Amino acid sequence: MKKIVCASLVLFLMTLALPLYAASGDDVVGLWYTEGNDSKVEIIRDKDEYRGKIVWLEDEVYPADDPDAGKTKYDRNNPDDKLRLRPILGLEIVWGFSYDEKDEKWEKGRIYDPESGKTYNCNMWLDEEGNLNVKGSLDKWGLVGRSTVWTPAGE
Repeated sequence: MKKIVCASLVLFLMTLALPLYAASGDDVVGLWYTEGNDSKVEIIRDKDEYRGKIVWLEDEVYPADDPDAGKTKYDRNNPDDKLRLRPILGLEIVWGFSYDEKDEKWEKGRIYDPESGKTYNCNMWLDEEGNLNVKGSLDKWGLVGRSTVWTPAGE
């Protein structure tokens, strides 16, 4: 009888601890390789908003076959002429995300693609392997768009 009571108590205490292991909004904070591993994005929490910027590029200058060969990569495709000279390195490309505990995803954010100069609505979520699924969309519901997978970059 003593063993049953003890086992029941242990099980009860374990169920109390389960919420401690649930996903957290801050699970997205850190360094992420973008698809293709050619850049790293650092995501931070700023009050209740999650945002991220490019902190590493595999190639910081344009290749020899590019019209801007040898120049530091810059935001040349931005639709705003005033922003076109910004360097890609250090450029904020994700912002405005809030964490939805119920759905365990970061939503209602925006993502900027420096290659096209376009900004999209965006949602993000972690998969079972710990990768970050990033879905940019033209509409606010996420029906028309594309997804990419970012992998943890560690320290």
